[in-house]
This record gives sequence, structure tokens and C-alpha cells, in this order.
Amino acid sequence: MPHGEILMKLSRTSTYALYALGYLAGSNPSGYTPVSLISQEFGLPPTHLAKIFQRLVRAGILSSSRGVSGGFALRKAPQDLSLLDVIEAVDGSVQDEVCLLENGCDDDSPCPLHAVWRKGQQALIDELRGKTVAELGEELVMHARRRQRARRRQALA
Repeated sequence: MPHGEILMKLSRTSTYALYALGYLAGSNPSGYTPVSLISQEFGLPPTHLAKIFQRLVRAGILSSSRGVSGGFALRKAPQDLSLLDVIEAVDGSVQDEVCLLENGCDDDSPCPLHAVWRKGQQALIDELRGKTVAELGEELVMHARRRQRARRRQALA
């Protein structure tokens, strides 16, 4: 994550990675899926998504296979993979984020908001650590079904 960027908003790279891995977990947890399919599903740029997937392969989260039936697959079980694992694989550690007021602020030389910021940051990290890619996948599948039902109702109206 670039210096000075605050974790309260995920990077675009992390967001794309989470959507894509959630999709893999919810739709095809044990098989290979082409990047183009995931890209179309969420309207993500395929070349950027492919680069993100290469990072996830290097991190041991995904495996890749070439050829007609190739693509990317989860290497780890989605229930054993936290959202924090994914974010840190693509953006690096979130533990050393900057404080709200001062770039030089740290535990040894805190700014006036340091304790409050640190608590909020830790709460967010704990939430991301506690939520799994499997849970995200289930939520994405339910969301897609709700969208399909809404589209069908609109078509019938």
C-alpha cells in the first residue's frame, strides 16, 4: 500500500482480489476458472486482474494452469483463507499503516489521535482476519441470486 494511504479504504487491487477469490470460492472452489470469466462477471479489467492473480500465485493462494481448460484455482481451502491474508498478499502488511495526523507518528512518539486510531485500525484488522474467503463467496452467490431475481421481476413487470 502506498505510503500515506489509510487502510479504512481498501485499494482497488485488494478489492478486485477479494471479489475474484470470493467468486472462485462461491462458484468453482475446486476447479480452474479463466480470468476472462471473472473479469466479465464483475466488469474488472482482465489484464489488471491477471497481474493480481500472478501475485496470488506467488503468495501460494492460487494455482494456475495453462491450456484450453486452464485458468486459476484456489490452492488453499477458502474456509482457511482470511480476507486479511488476501489483502496482505496483494498490498503488503497492513500493520504498519500511518497515523491520521502525522507521518512520523508511531507507538514510541504518538500523536494526539494515535491511541484512538490504533484501536480502530486493530478492530478493522481483526474483522478482516475473522472473515473468510468462503464466507465472502457465499455472500457473493446470494447477492448474484438476488440480482437475478430482481432482473426477472423487472422483465415480467
